[in-house]
Amino acid sequence: INSTDDEFKKNFEEYMSLDAALNYYVMSDVAYLSDNLGKNMLLATYDGKKWYPCLYDLDSSWGANTGGDGLMYYEQNLVGANYNRLFKRLEKCFSKELAQRYFELRSDVLSKNNIMFKFDSFTCSIPEISYARELVTWGPYLPGFGISQIEDYLDSVIERLDQHYASLIR
Repeated sequence: INSTDDEFKKNFEEYMSLDAALNYYVMSDVAYLSDNLGKNMLLATYDGKKWYPCLYDLDSSWGANTGGDGLMYYEQNLVGANYNRLFKRLEKCFSKELAQRYFELRSDVLSKNNIMFKFDSFTCSIPEISYARELVTWGPYLPGFGISQIEDYLDSVIERLDQHYASLIR
């Protein structure tokens, strides 16, 4: 907490996996995981020295709010690291690495086509009887959104994210 930016950058890998932190930050931005840069971030370690951020409690993701029943304010904002000191410094001290990782992930794993394919595949794997049971349990209003909402969300944020991460390289 008291390190200079040079010390932070030089010693980061001693305390946290840079690859895991970059991946976590990018995923938080792409899926709009606003809670995951605050109260929902878990840290795991294998040796008690080096830590890895882990995703947890994704109720406010892909544009849904924490109750799954409304859209977040992603239309105007990016998640960013506004209130997380660790990730603010990560973006400041490793901006080029963060941008490179973003564009690497966006070209494949976090491309819109791949994200939509994964959601479609998962949705198609759920038996119709399960949907019928959910309808009986919850009624016609199910919390959350469908595939079209996720696609609309991605259409809304990808261009802004691309511009933001491109600005980190300059």
